[in-house]
Amino acid sequence: MVRGEPMRTRVLIVLLGCAVVASAGVAPSDAQAPAAATAARGSPDLTFVSMPDTFNSDHADVSDAIGWSPESPNSINPAYQAAIDTFFDDVAALSPQAVLVAGDTVEGHWGRDTAGTGIFGPVSTVAERRLAVVRAARQYYGEYRERWRTREIPLYPAMGDHEIGDNPWGPGRGWYAAFKHANLGLFKAQWARFFTDSGRRFGRHPRGTAFDTTTYATMLDDEVLLLSLDVFRKTPRSVVASVGRKQLAWVEGQLKRARRLGLDWVVVQGHTPVVGPVRQELSSGLMYRKGVRSPLWRTLRRYDVDFYLAGEVHANTVSRPRDAPIQVAHGGLFRRGKATVLEARVFGRRMDLRLLRWEGEIVEQPPGQVIWQTDTTRNINWDVVYQAGPHSIGGMSVTRSGRVLSATGVFDDPFPR
Repeated sequence: MVRGEPMRTRVLIVLLGCAVVASAGVAPSDAQAPAAATAARGSPDLTFVSMPDTFNSDHADVSDAIGWSPESPNSINPAYQAAIDTFFDDVAALSPQAVLVAGDTVEGHWGRDTAGTGIFGPVSTVAERRLAVVRAARQYYGEYRERWRTREIPLYPAMGDHEIGDNPWGPGRGWYAAFKHANLGLFKAQWARFFTDSGRRFGRHPRGTAFDTTTYATMLDDEVLLLSLDVFRKTPRSVVASVGRKQLAWVEGQLKRARRLGLDWVVVQGHTPVVGPVRQELSSGLMYRKGVRSPLWRTLRRYDVDFYLAGEVHANTVSRPRDAPIQVAHGGLFRRGKATVLEARVFGRRMDLRLLRWEGEIVEQPPGQVIWQTDTTRNINWDVVYQAGPHSIGGMSVTRSGRVLSATGVFDDPFPR
């Protein structure tokens, strides 16, 4: 954040993943908005949650898929569905007005069928593989979207690497890496079909760019702007975590507009961390290209972004570089009994964040029963049982001028030490 622009500074949360802030022990805030006064107001102006990387696996009832038979495996069972319902009902009980998901809603290894099940049809030719991607997206994205629709909470997702088949991509890395690279547009189009209505759901998006249907801006309430970024750009030989020049120009235009309007808070979500190092757990550790030297980070810093929230790494790290956005990289692994959610509550000029953790118990399945994935090396061979109710693993309270009033747990645990 640029200091010295007294009351005109804005808080910008860039969401590449997810983070949660707690309202514990808040000291006096800005002179114009002491914590006692805002607390006395009761309900927050806005509550939202952010939960990237929850599954990193495919979960849906595929028994109505074109090639399924009673002898076929499935991507869900009653015990796993009960665990999902417990977790999602608990998140809904936080009463958020928005659910942000900075990527990796699925496993996404689509267009292949390593066990030869034929559930999404044959995958012998490129055309058949492309059609299998479309069919898998219909099942898994449709189910994910429906979980929030039935709970009547608006969903605001961003693109993750698993939405485009998971890394690596490109020729020379095997047939599947080459297929994902050649069909990047197909993978992105399926995601956009379910989550942005192919770009039509949101009025503000970078028209005329390759990110037209996968990047967007929208108001969560009168004072909170969400910028949701697709940070995955195709190169001749791979896919890199970096926004293109045209998308960056659009981002800068949105930030200029936010400054002109004097908005209190701006939330930007993407997927990969920018500031390193960060903790990792069962992750390939993708990072944003060029990190803090990247044009994106310089732009966020120039326009007084306060929070940069990242997923990808399935672990929790808060980075607080001087005169720059606070980066919160976080996430969990539902299938491993670690479900993590960021809760953010806005009280005028103050935002309270809380990182919540649900602890699950791994239960072995009977032999031969699995939660099926199109790449069977990713099959889940166990159930997970969650008891209702999370616990906090850290919190933070911040004013609109960027002053950190309190930080506990994960939010006050620098890495590396």
